[in-house]
Amino acid sequence: MYNLDTVFDLIASARIPEWDKERVALAVEKAVTTWAEPDLREGWRVVAVERSGQDPAPHKIDLVLEKAGRWKIVDWKTKNTGKLDDRWRMRELRSPQGRIYAASMASAYGVDVFPVTIEIRGLAPSDDSVQTASVSYRVEEHEAARVVSEFAQLNALKNSLEPSKPWPRSPLGCQVYGPMYACEFEGVCWRGDAPPRGQWTNRALSFSAAQEFLRCPERYRLLVLSEGEDEDENDRTAVGTVFHQAMEAIYRQLVS
Repeated sequence: MYNLDTVFDLIASARIPEWDKERVALAVEKAVTTWAEPDLREGWRVVAVERSGQDPAPHKIDLVLEKAGRWKIVDWKTKNTGKLDDRWRMRELRSPQGRIYAASMASAYGVDVFPVTIEIRGLAPSDDSVQTASVSYRVEEHEAARVVSEFAQLNALKNSLEPSKPWPRSPLGCQVYGPMYACEFEGVCWRGDAPPRGQWTNRALSFSAAQEFLRCPERYRLLVLSEGEDEDENDRTAVGTVFHQAMEAIYRQLVS
């Protein structure tokens, strides 16, 4: 099993306010009873924690599980405001993140491990309770092979484009998550609004940056020029970061 005392020591030593430490502790306890303990009872083997893929998809996967030849990718999502409602589920299912996980998994373990289930485990801690929700979907072997090739093409495309000129636009990316999460650059692309005039920086494609590029290359370019931070759908505030560290500490004790 695992030792939760060391995990709670980790939370206690975190440089966040005391009330946030309590929220993280509540979230960890809820995650353990909702998912970690059932994972063990159901016979899932912990293969890897914070496993990085290889080029062209070196992005990290939170958790890799295996049972009787079936593989599962787990991604933790913490949400500090709002609810884990149908809009949240729709956003997670429509997000390009599935292609990123699949490409990382295939580059690390090969396409023979597919089909792979991707499970998003969400938690929204408040002062006295924690809401949980999950969504899952399956990626087939042929899809995994395609996304690895897609990532190689994506990196080549990014390096070939000139940041001073508009990049390819994806109209489907404008409202891919629904009208509540429309792209803030729709006016620039389709109504002739003035584009941002920030300084270009040639950033590596982090996980969140890759999501934006896959959503729409022109959106990614405009985000960099606007000097805004890449959108990170993990809501990685201090609370989210400490929660991820705590869950990593738990599952590292269970790695086969």
